[in-house]
Amino acid sequence: MKLNADCRMRSAELIRIRNAEFGMRNLYTHSPFRTPHSAFRSGVTLIELLIAVAIIATLSAVFLGASRSAMESARAARTKTTIAKLHTLLMEQYASYMTRQVDIDIPSGTDPQVRNDLLVIGRRELMKYEMPDRWSDVDLLANPLNKPTSTAQGSRDRSTVVLRNVPAVARMYYRRFEKALATTNNDMGKVNQNGSAECLYLTIMLLTGDGEARTLFSPQDIGDTDEDGAPEFLDGWGNPIRWVRWPAGFALKSSLMTGDTDSDHDPFDPFHRDSVDEPTNPKQPPVSSYPSQLQGFVSRLRDNNPAFRLVPLIFSSGPDGIGDVSTRTDNITDPSTADPYYLDPYTWDTTYNAYQFGSTGDNPDDPDGDDNSIDNIHNHVIDNR
Repeated sequence: MKLNADCRMRSAELIRIRNAEFGMRNLYTHSPFRTPHSAFRSGVTLIELLIAVAIIATLSAVFLGASRSAMESARAARTKTTIAKLHTLLMEQYASYMTRQVDIDIPSGTDPQVRNDLLVIGRRELMKYEMPDRWSDVDLLANPLNKPTSTAQGSRDRSTVVLRNVPAVARMYYRRFEKALATTNNDMGKVNQNGSAECLYLTIMLLTGDGEARTLFSPQDIGDTDEDGAPEFLDGWGNPIRWVRWPAGFALKSSLMTGDTDSDHDPFDPFHRDSVDEPTNPKQPPVSSYPSQLQGFVSRLRDNNPAFRLVPLIFSSGPDGIGDVSTRTDNITDPSTADPYYLDPYTWDTTYNAYQFGSTGDNPDDPDGDDNSIDNIHNHVIDNR
């Protein structure tokens, strides 16, 4: 009995094992290969690897793009901050010319209109000496080729037009100019390369801020990109920040200048002496009644370009480094280009195409003819300051 029972139990066990094996065979019938059951595999497939690489590449591109955008924004913000400082310092000095005395020789009994003409010319001459925006403004001190071909009467410095003497700060500028010449072995091309930016640096450091302007700028704000010994203020991209003292050609793009000669006339010309000539006005002294050496300057006051309020233009060329603003790099050994303003901020230069200083596009500082000034950062847009 016991033997039969053991046999039945073994038979049942064998049947159970065979049924289990049959079930396992059914489980793998979808595959032509018999694969043994294995433990969990820790590797990844090629598809999974490619997906991971694609995700990493996408995230990297997003991160780099965001990083580059953040860096550009930081450069632009730094540039705006620097230009805002320069604007504040420069405008404080610029406004002072409305009340400063102009030291000129005016004989007693001079016609009041003649006197007012001389005051306008003298004030502009003072601004030009003290706030140069090109090296030719500075070199007028020493190079006879760059001085006016005639001089006024009286006991005054022969380098001036109507001023009694050259301002002291202008002589300091000239010494810096001589240093730049010595550094470059008299290479005027190199000296003029960043002349506008270098004159801005001199004006800010030597004329404004009661001598403390340097403390407002960090070392990264200042450099000498052309290695001529004359520093410049730098924007966030490491390029010189330039300026135009009388940017009449920028009026259409400015939120600080209207260009309206009647309602927004030049505040430095309170008697509207720089206006369109009225030949039939019997009270207007004829140009021929002025000393011969001043007739050319007076004629400019009465030309067809009347005065309006000007605000100095301080600008960075932006990310592309191309400003396309007419700052006019002068050949200061050529008397015909040495004094392009002729003490008239509103003159049109006709040497190339007719344009006013501060204009953008189609000027000698825009050789390719394309206006790339759209990304410039300047002090004439409120958001830029």
